[in-house]
Formats: sequence, C-alpha cells, structure tokens
Amino acid sequence: VERTLVHGEHAFKEDSHHFLVSNEYKYIWFSQTGEEQLFDMKNDRKELNNIAKEESSKEILSYHRNHLIGLLVNSEEGYSDGKQLIVGQLPTDVLKKPGYLK
Repeated sequence: VERTLVHGEHAFKEDSHHFLVSNEYKYIWFSQTGEEQLFDMKNDRKELNNIAKEESSKEILSYHRNHLIGLLVNSEEGYSDGKQLIVGQLPTDVLKKPGYLK
C-alpha cells in the first residue's frame, strides 16, 4: 500500500513532536511549544532550511497542519479538538487504547 503521508511521533519525558513526511515535504509540530517546521525534501534533504514562516509556504503548511489535526483528533493526550492542534498536552508513556489513529 502506497501512502502519500507518513505520520510519526517522538517523545522524551514531557517533550514530544509529531511529524508528517512525504516525498516532497516534512512537517514537524512540537506539542509543548506549538513550533512548526516545514522542509522541502526535494531541494533540502538535510533539512537545513525551515520554510514554515515563508509566505510562499503558507498553503502547504496549512495542508499539513490540517492533516495532523485530523489524525490526532482522537488521541488520548488531547493534541487536537478537530479544529486545531492543542499545545501543552503531555505525552502518555503507555496509551490505554492502542490504535487510536483511525
């Protein structure tokens, strides 16, 4: 099965970040600070130039943010209410209901 976006999460103690990766872009959202990063994977494979704040990246940033909002709407940690990402929610070491991403 080919996927256009792959979701992942890294957590260390109370810090975590979620990411979406495709052949074209990598989007990262830091759940404790709300910081967003966006990298052009075709032209910046080493992820040296964060384009999240560039006006020309506004639409692609919004697309990735909205996709993550949808993925995390049922997360136990409460990272999303279905309309926005919620900053400051603590990651859970062991989830009570595995497979919450539908």
